[in-house]
Amino acid sequence: MVDPSTLRTTEVDFVEDEHPREEHGKFTSKGGGAAKKTKKTPSKSKVKGTQSKNFKKAMDKIAPEVERRFDDDTEYDRNRRALVQNLDGYPQHSSQLRGVGVKIKSPILKSHLSDVYPDAKWSVRTEYYSGGSSMTAGWKGGGGYPYGADEIIHVYSDRGATDSMVDYFDTDNYASLYDMGLASLDKAWQRAKHAILHHNVPSMKASNQ
Repeated sequence: MVDPSTLRTTEVDFVEDEHPREEHGKFTSKGGGAAKKTKKTPSKSKVKGTQSKNFKKAMDKIAPEVERRFDDDTEYDRNRRALVQNLDGYPQHSSQLRGVGVKIKSPILKSHLSDVYPDAKWSVRTEYYSGGSSMTAGWKGGGGYPYGADEIIHVYSDRGATDSMVDYFDTDNYASLYDMGLASLDKAWQRAKHAILHHNVPSMKASNQ
């Protein structure tokens, strides 16, 4: 008797009455319909080519900034420079780029989102203010709503990394997702509402003539 705990199952959908034949305990598509794999949402850990063209392009873009920003021969600069230069793919945890500024992180984040959601359009805005900095990834539409994007963006956040000894650096940055499509719809609605309230639209009587 086969121990059920040793069996490994795979999510597949078979077409009824077209099951593939079984040969020596293995399924084959000969003489029957092929199994259709269930489509899954891409996860941040399974990025299309961690050494993709987008990733390499982003790394080339930030290389001069990395050298300029971390040019001092101090342990702090050496460590931060090494974090960036040692990346062999997109980061999977915030510690991989902790303490690295948003100006350096933002091109990598945009590349990461573009590879996971290739049909979507993205923009990444950086801001600096007293006590920290931030990145806002703007989804401009395309490819359906990017479910899971907030998890990717969170990897580029430095939440909880504040160090009282070096907090004048941008170590306490954070990142967030912004739906630019909804924002555009909201602005359009606000303009329409303003026009109606201020009678800047033709009257019903005039429009019927």
